[in-house]
Amino acid sequence: MKPPKKRRVLSAKEKHRRKMLTGDGLVLHLWEELRNRNTKPQRRLELINQIMQSQSGRLLAGALRPSFSRVFQSCVKHGLAAHHKALAVALQNKLVELAHYPHSYQLVLALLKYHKDAEVKAILLDALVKGADQLAVSKCGVLVLEWCYSKASVTEKRRWVARMLGLQLPEVAQWSRNFQLDLEQTWEAHPQLQQACMQKLQFLAGRLVSRGLINHSCTQKIVELQLRHGWHFYSVEIIQELKGSLIHILHTESGSGAAIQCLRLADEDTRKAIVESFRGHVAEMCRGRHSCWVICATLDLVDTAKVVREVVLAELRCSLGALLVHPCGVAVLLHLVTPEWARKRLRLHGSGCADLYHLGKEAVMPVMTEGVRRTTEAPREVILWRTDPYRKHAMALQALLPTMKQLLLAEPARYFSSSETRPFLAELERFAASKHPGEMGVADLLDEDFVSQLKSLSESIAVVYRDTGPTTEVKRGPSSFTSKKAPIKPFPRPSRLAGADERIIEERETESVSDSNGDKQDSEEPPQPGNGSRRFKKVKKRSAPKSSSLPKKSAR
Repeated sequence: MKPPKKRRVLSAKEKHRRKMLTGDGLVLHLWEELRNRNTKPQRRLELINQIMQSQSGRLLAGALRPSFSRVFQSCVKHGLAAHHKALAVALQNKLVELAHYPHSYQLVLALLKYHKDAEVKAILLDALVKGADQLAVSKCGVLVLEWCYSKASVTEKRRWVARMLGLQLPEVAQWSRNFQLDLEQTWEAHPQLQQACMQKLQFLAGRLVSRGLINHSCTQKIVELQLRHGWHFYSVEIIQELKGSLIHILHTESGSGAAIQCLRLADEDTRKAIVESFRGHVAEMCRGRHSCWVICATLDLVDTAKVVREVVLAELRCSLGALLVHPCGVAVLLHLVTPEWARKRLRLHGSGCADLYHLGKEAVMPVMTEGVRRTTEAPREVILWRTDPYRKHAMALQALLPTMKQLLLAEPARYFSSSETRPFLAELERFAASKHPGEMGVADLLDEDFVSQLKSLSESIAVVYRDTGPTTEVKRGPSSFTSKKAPIKPFPRPSRLAGADERIIEERETESVSDSNGDKQDSEEPPQPGNGSRRFKKVKKRSAPKSSSLPKKSAR
């Protein structure tokens, strides 16, 4: 009997080579070729078909693995609609689960970005909207939720918000006229719906703030709803956690709305802390489409004059020239010179305009307390300000008008010809002619001489920039206005120079004539650029003189 053959022990390299040539290793080899830039499109389709066939029964298990998740992402990026549909159908029941993990959520995002069929999109969104409340409190799932929310229409956004609050979509669709009304309007028509989702709203907003997931517009909408309509006790706790980080959420509509609500509900010490966090960013906030309303609310609500003067007004004064010609920056100045609601509504447009102060606005705001129903008992009220905002605006105008007068009179062509500044100048003239400057103590800054100078400058520049085309309505940011398209005229070229420059030119001409008559062997100098001649003459090399002191080259 022959002894059995001894089996050779494989080395680590040989084991790895055998592993990479069969099964999962072969898929990774195909993936390396697939993502190569030099691979032709037809070859890529063949590679995708091989990968999908080898993993046909293990798509879900492979999507949870980091390496295979990247393989499927490449298949989605370079594949066809049939490949997208195969993956979407295989993963539709586990999309919410896949969106929670750090590697597989990238595959869900790839399917949402690169899908080429409406049927695939419907499969993905229907599966994800059911778990919107779970995605909102997940660090990776909120990225998928934010992508879907940002790409959705207005009605679809209301659908996502309602599902995040755990509401049944058929019932909400019936009450909101198929999401034609937003959630707040639906709550007013059906108070029982608000009571049903109040506890879920408080829980969800608290989780989002505690986990630091408020940097997305979808989660900022939940926080804004809690601050506007939620129970006051929980709103105060959220404000205490957000008071130092509001500067990071002001660039969106919901983020700026949440910041304004924080200023409205907070006490004076918390307001001072919020305004201190704006230090060094006020000018940038004024140039933001949504963040400019937060500066307006700060001038309305904060009663501590020292903080407003040092943080807000000091930086506004330094950047006043740039704000006068900016469509969003000029909205802050328009807010100060339009105390009436009719003028403010005519000039300012935006989501934050409704919360601004105007004459006749009440100093109290109703809030919801825990256990109080709108149908049985009136909610508790919160005092918005102690000092009248009319006086605060007077302080702001006293600080800004001297610098503004210097800028307007120093560079009238820049400001009076700007389409962003003209509405403000018109409102400033109207404001100067009213009774408000005398009541605010700025009548000496807006005297008759300054107003007459404004009118004369505006009329003279209007003659220079007289328009010939029809008027067009322009809306660029918070302020809207009517402007005309003025033709751009080139600057006139002077026919000749006068004075000393002309004498210098004559002297140069006489010198050139004398040089040409005296030494004809020398070549003429080429004309310099800008003297009226575009063609330059070649310069001849001067021959060396015969009696030269330079040593001659040797024959060597």
